[in-house]
Amino acid sequence: MHRSFLLVVVLLFPSTLSFYSPPPPLPSLATILNLHHVCHKTSSLSSTTSFYSLFNYTLSSSFRTSGAKCAWLKNEGEEDSPVIELIEIPKEFGNNIEEGGTLTERPLVTGLNHIAFLSPSPLSSYLPLLSSISETLFNKKIKILQEPIQKQINREIWEMCFIEGPDSVIVELMFRCGVLDEGIGIE
Repeated sequence: MHRSFLLVVVLLFPSTLSFYSPPPPLPSLATILNLHHVCHKTSSLSSTTSFYSLFNYTLSSSFRTSGAKCAWLKNEGEEDSPVIELIEIPKEFGNNIEEGGTLTERPLVTGLNHIAFLSPSPLSSYLPLLSSISETLFNKKIKILQEPIQKQINREIWEMCFIEGPDSVIVELMFRCGVLDEGIGIE
C-alpha cells in the first residue's frame, strides 16, 4: 500500500522527485585552491632571506608568532606568487641540525622535504650562473646534492638537480626541456 501511494504521489506531483535527488556536487577543491606558502624553519632570518634572493624572492613582511621572528618572502615580479614563510628558531631552543642529522642524511624524516624552483634556462648554464652569483654576493659556493639529470614525467621531459639551502633544506631546480609527441606511449 505504501509503495502504490508513493507512486501515485510521484505521478501526480513530479516535483516531489527532487526530494529524492542527490544534492548537487561540491566544487572541486583542486580547482579553487592555489599554493600560498611553504614554511622554512631557520636558524637565521637574514642568511636565509639572502639565499632565497638568488631566486628573486625578497622580504614582503616581517612579524612575530608565538614570540618567534617570522618573515614572508615573495617573488618580486609576481603578484600572486607562492610565499616562502621563514620562522627563526634560535639555537638556544635546540635547532642544531647536527644533533639529528641533515635532511639528506635522514630522507625518511617527515616535514618539509624540498622546495622546487623552475629554472629559466637549461641547468647546464643556469647552475654555474647561480653558483657564481652566490659566490659574489655571499662568498659561498652552491652545494650540489645531485647533479642535473633528465627525467620523463608523463609526456614531459624535465632536467632537474638538487642543491642545499640554509639549514640543510633541499632545493630542487627544474627545467622543462620539452614534451613528447602524442603518439609516444608512456610505460
